[in-house]
Amino acid sequence: MIFGIQTMVFFVCFVILTQEWIQHRNRYKGLNYWMAMMLCGFAGYTLIALRDMIPDFFSIIIGNFLNITAFCLFYAGLVIFFKVKAPYWHNIFIVIASSLLLMYFTYINPSLTYRIILINTTYISIFCQALYLFIFKIKTCNKGISYVFISNISLLILLNTYRTIMKIIEKSENQDLFTQSIHENIYFIVNMIVLMYLMINLSMLVSRRLLNDVTISEEKFNTIFHHAPYASLITEADTGTILEVNREMLELLGYTREEVIGRSVLELKFYTSESRREELINLVTYRGNISGIENEFIRKDGSRVKTLFSANRIKINDKNALISTMKDITEITNLREKLDYLATHDMLTGIPNRRYFHESFKGRIDGLKVNEQKFIVAIFDIDGFKRINDTYGHDAGDKALKQIAKRSSDFFEDKGFVARFGGDEFAILFGCDAMDYRGTLENFKKYVDSSKEEDGLYKLTISIGAAMCPDDGQDQDELLKIADDALFHVKKNGKNGIAFYSDIA
Repeated sequence: MIFGIQTMVFFVCFVILTQEWIQHRNRYKGLNYWMAMMLCGFAGYTLIALRDMIPDFFSIIIGNFLNITAFCLFYAGLVIFFKVKAPYWHNIFIVIASSLLLMYFTYINPSLTYRIILINTTYISIFCQALYLFIFKIKTCNKGISYVFISNISLLILLNTYRTIMKIIEKSENQDLFTQSIHENIYFIVNMIVLMYLMINLSMLVSRRLLNDVTISEEKFNTIFHHAPYASLITEADTGTILEVNREMLELLGYTREEVIGRSVLELKFYTSESRREELINLVTYRGNISGIENEFIRKDGSRVKTLFSANRIKINDKNALISTMKDITEITNLREKLDYLATHDMLTGIPNRRYFHESFKGRIDGLKVNEQKFIVAIFDIDGFKRINDTYGHDAGDKALKQIAKRSSDFFEDKGFVARFGGDEFAILFGCDAMDYRGTLENFKKYVDSSKEEDGLYKLTISIGAAMCPDDGQDQDELLKIADDALFHVKKNGKNGIAFYSDIA
């Protein structure tokens, strides 16, 4: 009867633990050992309960073998579940040795007393190992759990020690397991209760461990999230409602926590437009995450901040959410724009340089193939610039270059652009309609020639050579060369004039 009840106890605890195993077997590997423990215990006590109906080999040898194995699996599960450094494979030898001795005291020297003493001392050795783990090795989520298991296992050790001592003292010749003394009955009843308590505690341990792990993970996440060196934001994917925000984000956009929690990013107008947010959301949905995308956000005061924007999809309470991070790159962007400007503009005059001119030239030629639009390429220089430098000094020459650059840029501001090629040589690129290109260059020359040196020491004039695309060619280098040839023609014939390549070809 007692063994039948213990069988049912193992079965009920097995059902309870199965629920935990199904949900968390991949998270906690020790559960596999405890599931095997329950199966072994259930089968072992079932075989013992059938002592009078099945051969002794199954009810005594196999039944007790399974029970001893069950408690060895209990110990191994503790080691794996709590990830402690402790040996557990040596218990295989305990199982083998106890099984061999059981066969000896069953078939060679039959003795129920010695079998009971053997089984109980085996249990004591296994439970002592488990007790050692909880006292010295295992760190549970709280001290209360440790105390429960220490007390529970200590009771099992005391019960098996009590039974062993009583068997030694009694020296009973009774070989019937089911008709034992009052001490045996007390042992079976109390042991059954303590074992059931142990199995229930194992089931509860998994839930407590999970809760503790979730709490620790949440604390770690909050620590990382709120102390991250970059702005972070958690929002609902569909509505944009702000669920969490860190201090860096509040400082970046100029809000307080109370002003943003529970409100939508669209309501607060974080994004430059609703369509821009939808574009980024669609990108995250398609990829699962985005990283390092340049995006502008609007601060509370209406100013804009340039950021490197990253986002990942996450689940919060079964709802789709986004965790977004932003890194202020305003200074980097400004520096990059400054470097880009320096790379494409002349440092003295501030107008585009040769590099910028060539890039624009390429774009003009590409556009010409589509729109069939004509444009003029012209090269001009300052007449007598060397004499100005030699006579009045390089400062005077620099002033002359700046003056010519400003007048040229002003004139072609709406028509094209002017670039400095180097020295006193400049290039012009502008579109033209019908035959107005000659008049445009003549008006330009008059406008520049009318400028005067501020001290009245000398008068500035220019010489211009020009070519038309596509009439004179479509290759960039070719057009620049023939425009330069036209300029050389002007210089050769007295300077201070205009020549088109078509005039000298």
